[in-house]
Amino acid sequence: MRFPFVVVLLAALGFNTAQAEIYTCTVEGRQKFSQVPCGDEVIEVKPNIWIPTQEEIDRQKSANQSVVNATLQMQYTRELTRLRREIRDTEMSMDELGEWRDDRLKWLSYERRRANNNLAGAVWESNIVSEMDGVRSDYVRRFQQLTEYRAALIRDLNRLENQPPPIQDASNVNP
Repeated sequence: MRFPFVVVLLAALGFNTAQAEIYTCTVEGRQKFSQVPCGDEVIEVKPNIWIPTQEEIDRQKSANQSVVNATLQMQYTRELTRLRREIRDTEMSMDELGEWRDDRLKWLSYERRRANNNLAGAVWESNIVSEMDGVRSDYVRRFQQLTEYRAALIRDLNRLENQPPPIQDASNVNP
């Protein structure tokens, strides 16, 4: 949001005209310029200041509006792209989490089968079963967090897609 403000500010500053009075006089044989009268033969110098016509002012306002609207459109598009990318990344994280859970449970099942073949495996098996329960509950908790985050992103994306792209009327900006 800083860029449109800077454009409007620069445009406003660009139309300022100089208001200083300039005098020229001859001092000791040399021509001197000053903002205050100096010497006897003082001549006020009228600078040739460009004053824009109303058509030029209107053209500049239109250019300012185009720049502001292009900037707003880029920000809108950038936010849409960011939300879509974030949703895609969240879905990939959910898939990776499911794969991690499956791999972990598969390994724990293998360990449980090994514990069944062992006389001292009863204690070991109960530890493995509790670890499997922990993996499942951790998965459910993390999957729920990702699901809620994804739902919030989708709500934001839908809200942004259902509103019209931002357009600002810069025609009332004074140069």
